[in-house]
Amino acid sequence: STPKADLFAADRWGRLGAAIEASAFDTKGFPIVAARERGPIDNNADVEYANVTGKVEFDPSDRVHTFLRASRFSENRTNAKVGEVNSTTWQAASAGVQAQLPDSSTVSAHVFGDRQRSAFNFLAVTNAATTRNVVRLATDQRVPTNGIGGMAQWTKVFGTRHVVSAGTDYRWVDGDSEEDAYVAAVPTAITGVTQAATKSLRRISGGTQRSVGAFVSDIITPTSNLVLTLSARIDRWKNYDGHNLETSVATGQPTANYRDDLPVVTDTVVSPRVAALYHFTDSVTAWGAFNTGFRAPTLTELYRQFSVGAVTTRPNAELGPERLTGGEFGLNVAPVRNLTARFTLFDNRVKNPVSNVTLSATLAQKQNLGRTRIRGVQSDVEYRITPTLRVSGAYIYNEATVTDGGAANAALVGKYLAQVPKHRGSLQVFWADPRIATLALSVQMQGMQYNDDQNVQSIPAATLTEAGYDADFGAGLPGYTAVDVTAARAIGRMFEVFIGAQNVFDTEYFVQTNPSTIGTPRLVHGGLRVRFGR
Repeated sequence: STPKADLFAADRWGRLGAAIEASAFDTKGFPIVAARERGPIDNNADVEYANVTGKVEFDPSDRVHTFLRASRFSENRTNAKVGEVNSTTWQAASAGVQAQLPDSSTVSAHVFGDRQRSAFNFLAVTNAATTRNVVRLATDQRVPTNGIGGMAQWTKVFGTRHVVSAGTDYRWVDGDSEEDAYVAAVPTAITGVTQAATKSLRRISGGTQRSVGAFVSDIITPTSNLVLTLSARIDRWKNYDGHNLETSVATGQPTANYRDDLPVVTDTVVSPRVAALYHFTDSVTAWGAFNTGFRAPTLTELYRQFSVGAVTTRPNAELGPERLTGGEFGLNVAPVRNLTARFTLFDNRVKNPVSNVTLSATLAQKQNLGRTRIRGVQSDVEYRITPTLRVSGAYIYNEATVTDGGAANAALVGKYLAQVPKHRGSLQVFWADPRIATLALSVQMQGMQYNDDQNVQSIPAATLTEAGYDADFGAGLPGYTAVDVTAARAIGRMFEVFIGAQNVFDTEYFVQTNPSTIGTPRLVHGGLRVRFGR
């Protein structure tokens, strides 16, 4: 009788469910500066974080579903330099509802809010080109950010040929970078900041961004073989209350950079999209699309100054939005049983892209370039050898270049976008038998890429040689290959043991110049997963 009583209660009062998920991670990390360039001030880049998310779902009827979710995340990092640390805490909450109306249409809506607090300090290496054994405190930053938003959408199926959706979304975000800058005096002590640093400037820079949009789409099926998608968005973006409140600590007076009236920037963009998919046969499908898009600059790009390596990047309060126009054409084929292949050609043009523009050897700024073009081809192939064993591979050729640098950056025309390799590929072998184990082998291949907008930065020849690369490689970051493996086995319904290794052969590869910064070395991990409930 108990199950019947529970079922009756559920039918009358609705169904209630809850879930909680938590994770924690802690590692002592690894050095990120290449061994040849490493000095006494270089230590491990490590991270410690914890995350917890709770969710409650309530369905008052079969037609209505509601949820409430809350999350908290905290993280502490050491940036591989003596005394340079970061920390972040983030709390978020969201709630939503989805309901089926009497006319069989569906409405959904959700709202969210988040609060983030971050702290950073940046240390300058005063002898970066030699022994790297003296650092000074350059800046101390606190970055509070708050955001709220929401969306609503209506969807209805008309007959057998149309699925129509329409909706709106809204987002508001406010943030500041509260920064103390210190006198650029070289410490007398070796290896680290062991004497009090003197503040020179106080700076509070930030602003508020508001965006609201509306969208409509119609998925049309005129025949059983053809699917058409017509959609459009309109976005209204505004950035306001911009300020850079910079004062001298010595005098308490505003500096020449003090601004409490940074320009208000606003724009309205319409973004249509047209796509089609056609089934020639059960094993051959083609599709194509014409896309447009829009991205407003972030508060970091507009207001927050930061440093990476020896380069400080300044924000730009006058940035405009990026606009994308592009298209793609693809073909999906299954020539034989258990074999599928997909090929996609793409060509995208971006107007006013936001880029890091080099001003000097140690200084860059966020700026809108004139135009960039990103075009190429992507391919994916998968073959199921047996029900438990499959092999897959992928390759992408991606040519991303500047076609118009704008009036101030004409010399960038023809340059490749930073940190976008032309060639990338992967290979995976996956074997899974629930009675035994799950095994996976993955090979990731990445071609050469440039580290800067001018395509001139390079890794020193001696550092390349020590890492096993050609000393005459030239500008850019050399390509590399890395191998990962994982294995897992279920033990009953509650437990799963796992072990894995990333970068199995401990390949040393470069991800940044000045200093030459290396990626993750061999990382072996293992553990036990425990599942509670059904």
